[in-house]
Amino acid sequence: MTLFVNLRASPNGGIVAGEASAWDDGALPVTAEEFARRVNGRDVLFATHGFNVDQQDGINALSLWSQRCKLPESSLFVGVLWPGDSTLLPVVDYVYEGVEAISSGKLLANYLNQNATQAQSISFVSHSLGACTVLETIRGLDVKPQRVILMAGAIENDCLVKEYADAAVKAVKIYVAYSGDGDRRFRFIVTGLARSEVLAVDNNSVGHDGRLVGTGFGLFGGPA
Repeated sequence: MTLFVNLRASPNGGIVAGEASAWDDGALPVTAEEFARRVNGRDVLFATHGFNVDQQDGINALSLWSQRCKLPESSLFVGVLWPGDSTLLPVVDYVYEGVEAISSGKLLANYLNQNATQAQSISFVSHSLGACTVLETIRGLDVKPQRVILMAGAIENDCLVKEYADAAVKAVKIYVAYSGDGDRRFRFIVTGLARSEVLAVDNNSVGHDGRLVGTGFGLFGGPA
C-alpha cells in the first residue's frame, strides 16, 4: 500500500485543489491526524511525477516507484499527485502547467508545515515539471530537506542559483539526474552550487513517464 498526498481538484486536467488531502493507494482517505502519525519519526521521501500525467497514471507510476525503492524500515515513501495533465493539447497547455506546478508546491508546503513536523527527515524526488513543484515546496517549508533528486527537470538550467536559489540553499544535499543521451545540459544545472552532485542515469533506468526501473533510491537510506 502506498501513501499519497493529493493536490488535485479533479482526476483529469483541472486545477489545484483548495486543500491537500492524504490517501492510501490514491483511493482510501487518510485524515491529517493519521498522516501525521505515520510520518512521525520517519525519514520521509516525497516523490512526484511530471507533466501530462493524470491522477490514475500518477498513482500507477508512483506506486511502482514505491515498490522498487527498497527503502529501509525507518523510511516512508509518499507519492504526490498534482494536476500536471493537459486540459488542452499537451503542446498548447505545457506553458500553463508551470503555474499549476507552482501552486501545487505552495499547497504541499502548507500541508507539510502543518502535518509533517515530527518527521525525522524530509526528502524529495521529482521527474520533469515535477521539479518545479518540489522546489516551490522547499521554498515554503519550515524545515530543511535532507536530500533532493531532480530527474530530467523541466526547469531552467541555472534555476538552482537564480530562480530557486533560496530553495536550493535549504537542502542538505541536491542530486540532479539526467539521461546520458538526451539531457546533458543538466550537467550545468548545479554550476556554482555547493552540496550538489550530478548523476548520469542510464536510459534503461528511468522511463519517459518517470517510472524507475532500477533501485537508485538507495540514496535515501536515512540522514547523511
